[in-house]
Amino acid sequence: MEIKLDRGSFIADLGASVETLKASECAMCQLFGSVSPSDYDSKSSARSELCHLRAFSANRVFARLKASEMREIDDTTLLGVVRVKISDANSGRNDSSYSLTDGLEETGYLCRIQANQRQSILEVQHLSSTSFDLGFAIESLAYCSVNHRQTCTTMEASPIESLRVIDCQTRTIIRAPPECQYVALSYVWGSSTTSTANIETRNNPPTIQNAPKVINDTIDVTLNLGIRYLWIDRYCIDQSNKDEKHNTIRVMDLIYSNARLTIIAAAGDNPEYGLPGVNGTVRRVQPRLEVGEHSLVSTLPHPEWLIKHSTWASRGWTYQEGLLSKRRLVFTDYQVFYECNGMHCAESLVLPRDQLHVKSKKEFKVDVASGAFRNKDPGKKPWQIMFYVSEFNKRDLTFPSDAVNAMEGIFNSFSNGRRPLYHLVGVPIPPPESTYNYHTIYKATHRTLEECFLVGLSWYHTKAVGRREEFPSWSWAGWLGDLEVEFMVRSDSSSRFNNVKVWIEDDQGTLSDLPTSAPSQPFSSHTYSHVRFIHMEAFTIPLSAVHLQKKPIVDSARKNFRGWLNICMKDDGHYAKFEVDENTCIYARLHLDQREQDIFAGSSKQTRNDLIGILVGEQNLGSGGFVLVIREMGGYAERVGLFEFSSLYTLENDKRAYNNWNNVSGFAFTKWFKETPRVKRTIRLG
Repeated sequence: MEIKLDRGSFIADLGASVETLKASECAMCQLFGSVSPSDYDSKSSARSELCHLRAFSANRVFARLKASEMREIDDTTLLGVVRVKISDANSGRNDSSYSLTDGLEETGYLCRIQANQRQSILEVQHLSSTSFDLGFAIESLAYCSVNHRQTCTTMEASPIESLRVIDCQTRTIIRAPPECQYVALSYVWGSSTTSTANIETRNNPPTIQNAPKVINDTIDVTLNLGIRYLWIDRYCIDQSNKDEKHNTIRVMDLIYSNARLTIIAAAGDNPEYGLPGVNGTVRRVQPRLEVGEHSLVSTLPHPEWLIKHSTWASRGWTYQEGLLSKRRLVFTDYQVFYECNGMHCAESLVLPRDQLHVKSKKEFKVDVASGAFRNKDPGKKPWQIMFYVSEFNKRDLTFPSDAVNAMEGIFNSFSNGRRPLYHLVGVPIPPPESTYNYHTIYKATHRTLEECFLVGLSWYHTKAVGRREEFPSWSWAGWLGDLEVEFMVRSDSSSRFNNVKVWIEDDQGTLSDLPTSAPSQPFSSHTYSHVRFIHMEAFTIPLSAVHLQKKPIVDSARKNFRGWLNICMKDDGHYAKFEVDENTCIYARLHLDQREQDIFAGSSKQTRNDLIGILVGEQNLGSGGFVLVIREMGGYAERVGLFEFSSLYTLENDKRAYNNWNNVSGFAFTKWFKETPRVKRTIRLG
């Protein structure tokens, strides 16, 4: 059966809900019920109540090989139970493609296992629920070691001073021998009562005793892989020694990137859970059914879906551990995955590994379906730093004060890149010469390091949540919430910051300049790791903050096609408001932090006049300039939001009951900006 579309081909309407299928006396219906998506997708949208069956091409799902590459290989037909309306799935409308993909990543596919004289593109393995396939791990690691020397090997890796490792044969903690080959472990610590490091310090060297199951399991797996040494943060860092802990955090990127392999315990929520498939920790049963001479077996959920829904992926410290590692062996409740920077493999799937690679065998072809880690080897593209910061800031930290430390390894990888990027208390300082923004290639922009720091201040929230009082308000680390993946000032912008000056205040209250150009020695963010206050000399303007609610469009307006095209319906939200004259106001979308939104919510007033704007960058319409919004706290000010001048609007409340938004003309903006009173001030920002 040839399947030419990614959305597959309709097979049968099962005409039943998931609950009905699972409760059926029919074994095949029970199988279909066991591989049916849940009621809601990852966007929290409700799925169709009824299920239907579709056929998919294994080549399209996993490999995406060209027809010329499939001459010696047979495609494999897969079955998938989906909860999308049949008409939508067949036509590909109403976001059905996303719904299909999202549901099948959650459940996996059903594959028929049968004898075949020709090579099939996919074979599915029957997995044991009690033990993982050690041979799969050894073979994957060996293939990577032979073929991925450029992609997955640290070239001339810097030695890590005073690195300590566990000798798995003796269970002692020792200084790492020269050219030490070691495994690193990334896992969920759990509560302090379940994750205490049990080290017998009276022995010389110290010995691990009564360790949690995940530690014992990892020691056994490490030895079975033929590797003697193991690095685990809780055991190999003296947690009571602040200096040692700080120094180790500074080289976390080297620890994980230099590891021969990182074992990721992406199952359970505490260290006593152990590694599924090792020493008695049972894995979930792989759905399957024998039908005569044939066997239907599940490919199991996609690794990205499994990891995304694990406790491991919700923790802040594990974010950099997974990204900085070059080779990963991931243990989940269903199966084991191997993913390095060159390829990704699943224990349950046998795919033509050589054909999936480029000719040099250094990595998979770009068209091959992605694995669990879509973004690996951070640091090569400095304009993408806010993507990593945004992903990290969605995770949980037991101690909010760890917000910057838990990202230090990723920042280090950016500072070691060809275009070094540094940070000040988490605020990215992009390269003085920046050729790109997040999406596109642009003409190079030359800036001083001080100007680059101002670019880094233009981060903003897409969804604000709350405050981390341990950090200053001008750093993203001072706030909880989802962050935009680009700076407000794009790195391709030619906007200058001639009217702004920045100083750093140290613990004694002494002010020092930021470097004005790229220093001969690398900028050390660690020197400023405890900075709380910066001083900014710039022009300021008063502003009003308003909350606007869009009005519904009445039927008469819907029928007026021309009127419909002229409508620019902005979302409900907060806006900076400026009066141009008695009849005209200018509005800019205001990205306020959560505390300020709460003040609005707790007041009957829809307008506030207690905020101040700091003008940063050239203030021309569309120039890339932005305004930091602050609130004075007594002795200092806090950043509470920002907005930009690239998109400004006027608002007319139409008689037909909808909001009619119009772009502000350059003339109106220039008139307002010239007449707006500005005061040059020095703001102490904390």
